[in-house]
Amino acid sequence: MAAIGQEVTFELADTKRYSVDVDIVKQSKVIKRIIDDIRMLTVIPLSKISSPVFHKILDYCRYHHTLHDADAVVIWDTAFVDVSQSMLISILLAADYLEIAGLIDLLCHTIANMMLGKTPEEVRLQFSMFTLIYGNTGYANTCLDITNDFTPEEEEKIRKENVWCEDF
Repeated sequence: MAAIGQEVTFELADTKRYSVDVDIVKQSKVIKRIIDDIRMLTVIPLSKISSPVFHKILDYCRYHHTLHDADAVVIWDTAFVDVSQSMLISILLAADYLEIAGLIDLLCHTIANMMLGKTPEEVRLQFSMFTLIYGNTGYANTCLDITNDFTPEEEEKIRKENVWCEDF
């Protein structure tokens, strides 16, 4: 078990290394398991996470490591998610990979709000026009390559069956 105030070093996709307080990064279930299992802190590779994304995750973990009143958290979280759409999705993928539940919830809520009130066509357009900030893996594909695989007749049938959803 790591001692209080002890640091762990991470090597990211761009081969940069960062040392971080163990208590802060233990918000990640994955990192907590690694630290608890190895009992000796070494360099932990995070080859799927780039430095900019890791810095945002650290900002979140540092802030949420301490207690704040609810109003302050809402204000801070709102400012935190005020980033580009590609950064938002990149942080979400990294948070999912690292199993940081609170951050996943915040980002999913933010992305759901971005979809609110939009038609499927508008959602497809909005979420197919950017690339991920996902390390040096060469991954430069569109994030949510959402294609419409319904015929116009199938779309109309689905709309009629789910007309109640339009009230939301």
